[in-house]
Amino acid sequence: MVKEVRSNDFLVSRSLHRDVYVPLNAVQNVSNDQVYLNIPSDRVNDMNWPSPPMFGGQSS
Repeated sequence: MVKEVRSNDFLVSRSLHRDVYVPLNAVQNVSNDQVYLNIPSDRVNDMNWPSPPMFGGQSS
């Protein structure tokens, strides 16, 4: 689920994983209420995209 949209990325809520900011250039397609990335879902953790802070502050 998309929780927040910023100018260059958007925040995705992920079950069993930390939320992650996905860069807009990783989007392959948007259809109805689904966003498709240009990488397989099992590679998201390998991309080193930032996550929101756990308790306020800056993104990591």
